[in-house]
Amino acid sequence: ERLPEVVGTHGTIVAVPTRHVLIAAAFNDLGVVNVLSHVIRLASQMHRTGPGSISPRAYWRRDIGWLEIPYTLGDQTLEISPPEEFIALLDLLSDEQDPSSE
Repeated sequence: ERLPEVVGTHGTIVAVPTRHVLIAAAFNDLGVVNVLSHVIRLASQMHRTGPGSISPRAYWRRDIGWLEIPYTLGDQTLEISPPEEFIALLDLLSDEQDPSSE
């Protein structure tokens, strides 16, 4: 609400890796998949190096609340395990983007 430019059609991807940093990105379309990857990697690194580390976690903020987007980050890998609601919305957006998939 205080940062309307990062409130997307489908909410916001949010991380607070340190006491002085808020990472927020609008969730408008399927491009959120790439954005989420960047947010996770950035939040993880900032949390690791500090100072004032808070959390490496990423969240999906939407009108009805907050959902954590769990992930496992390795040296060369990132495995995201989004909640079912997030996956369902991505599926819906994919169907809308590619009407021939029906």
